[in-house]
Amino acid sequence: YATAADCLAAQAAPVTTSLPSSMVYLSDVGDLLVGYGSAGATASSNQIWSYPINETTPSFGTGTAAWTNFNVVNGPSAMAYDSTTGYIYVASAQSALNNIEKFTYSSATKVLTRVGTTAYIPPSIYTRCISGMVVGY
Repeated sequence: YATAADCLAAQAAPVTTSLPSSMVYLSDVGDLLVGYGSAGATASSNQIWSYPINETTPSFGTGTAAWTNFNVVNGPSAMAYDSTTGYIYVASAQSALNNIEKFTYSSATKVLTRVGTTAYIPPSIYTRCISGMVVGY
């Protein structure tokens, strides 16, 4: 980073009790999704925000709350993007056993929409402490 005004020094979390915990870049639409976990027991600080990225300048644009329902995503520990289908997968540390949620993303509104009414992959012994995900075929 060349100056104090570069992206990391200039980009703040949505609230002071939010800490960045995961991210995924949607290269085909130029948006960065950042998952924020709570610093302490502030459940409402668990959110996912969308930031437009200008790769030419390079710079962040103004963020938009893409997902704020902490009853579904609480402590987003990892995210993955399937550029073929457009689905976003988010590991959520709801308890000792994580779950994985599946979302669609609107590049127009910058909002995530949950696919289905239950977790895509429910909590189990096989979803403990998810810190990374990859979409593959």
